[in-house]
Amino acid sequence: MYLGEYTNKRSNNLSFLKFIAALLVILCHAFPLSMGKQNTDFISQYTHGSMSFGSIAVGVFFISSGYLVTKSIIKHKSTKQYLIARIKRIFPPLIVTVLLSILILGFFASNLSIISYFKNRQTWLYLLNMLLIPVHNLPGVFENNIYKSVVNGALWTLPVEFACYILLLILYKTRLLERYTRVLITLLFISYVGIFMVNIPIFIVLRNFIEPVYLFFIASAMYIYKDKIKINQKYLYMFTMIFIILFILKKGHLANVICLPYIILYISFCLPQIHSKLASLGNYSYGMYLIGFPTQQVIAMYIRGGHAIVINFLITSIIATLYGVFIYYCIDLNINKIKR
Repeated sequence: MYLGEYTNKRSNNLSFLKFIAALLVILCHAFPLSMGKQNTDFISQYTHGSMSFGSIAVGVFFISSGYLVTKSIIKHKSTKQYLIARIKRIFPPLIVTVLLSILILGFFASNLSIISYFKNRQTWLYLLNMLLIPVHNLPGVFENNIYKSVVNGALWTLPVEFACYILLLILYKTRLLERYTRVLITLLFISYVGIFMVNIPIFIVLRNFIEPVYLFFIASAMYIYKDKIKINQKYLYMFTMIFIILFILKKGHLANVICLPYIILYISFCLPQIHSKLASLGNYSYGMYLIGFPTQQVIAMYIRGGHAIVINFLITSIIATLYGVFIYYCIDLNINKIKR
């Protein structure tokens, strides 16, 4: 059997995996936001930061995006339709979240007066997040937190993802995507391994950006070659064993980029599909991702130490899910009704 034989229908499993991934991001952030930057989840501690709940979760999002967006661009072919779909996907929920963050946090989480807060230039600079230009601070907000001043540290993935969309479009329009996919993936992997092997601070930072890009394009390549990629339990066990071995060796980055795409796509398309009601939770994952970090920072203002990590995770998961419901039904569905 080949991957292409499984992927003609919508995957309930993949949708649910995105919901789980959103929860894993919240869990990953609960450690440093509740206890300080030096405190990370136990996967990160074991692998010396080369893997975490967060990196696995981001991997799920980028693998899903790479596979499905490539399917979309090949199916529809229209540049205009493609760009409009991607803009609708990323920006409306982001704009709403940025505006709500400025308003709500200004009233309830800043140590400045309301007048001083809205007169401060930094308040308006935060709007640049709506253009995928990262601005992490709002004046007076979270200044006394353990993880000081950062309002929404999760937004860094959005410009990376949108850059992947644009690069994919360029590769498709120049016909490099289908003709030279193997060469492009090989070069990207070699560059990634090279950066992985050099322990210079700038390269360590680059790993975090290149890993999701690689996962996006390896998933894209898997769609292009879906009719040539064998999919069976033997290969699943092989990739799972390699993943475990690399994890034990504390080579988490390599475990993710080598094994995660096959494992995630196998779970998504080849295992029995879960019920559609559970799958619908995946619709809320983007909203959950957007609001999770600032919600956790607000909770961390009041609850620290002891059981703070568990409490932070549980309360944030509930609030983030409700916000995800709001974003999906009030923003996403209405935006998608607008004619292309």
